[in-house]
Amino acid sequence: ISVTGYKHGSQNWINQDSSFLVESTPSNENDGVHILAGVMDGHGENGHLISDFCKRRLIALLGEPSDRHSLEALFETLHNEIENKMLPAGSTSGTTMTIIRIINGCVQAFNVGDSPAYLGRRKDVNGDLELIQLTFDFKPEDESENRRVRSAGGKIYARPVVNGESS
Repeated sequence: ISVTGYKHGSQNWINQDSSFLVESTPSNENDGVHILAGVMDGHGENGHLISDFCKRRLIALLGEPSDRHSLEALFETLHNEIENKMLPAGSTSGTTMTIIRIINGCVQAFNVGDSPAYLGRRKDVNGDLELIQLTFDFKPEDESENRRVRSAGGKIYARPVVNGESS
């Protein structure tokens, strides 16, 4: 759930969330409907620009004929485009991205950052739901993620953005 333009304690906060849902029916009648859904949670002063760019660009890239349609390759393309086209906004801001792809009833989850994806599954006839986490959250507080970022030359810090809050 996202409330546009509201952040507790900040009256003029710009909502930094973006989302999309794309459905397509393949030409092969044996294939079912393909669904691709995504959410982005922008971070930093220009997080709203980065999350919106990623949403629009990912949909455009998926519409282009290419051999680079693996989501991992698309994530890398988006990362490179942010670094090369969105400076200075991309130097101090970013976004998480969580993508769900459903093809022929098979659910696949992909993510960058700390926006988790869950699958709700009925446990029994009474309708009780069991939540199954589909993605791993990449948080700097996690020791292995902290090491991975630092060994790649990255820095981890919180930067005040609004009213002393950190992103």
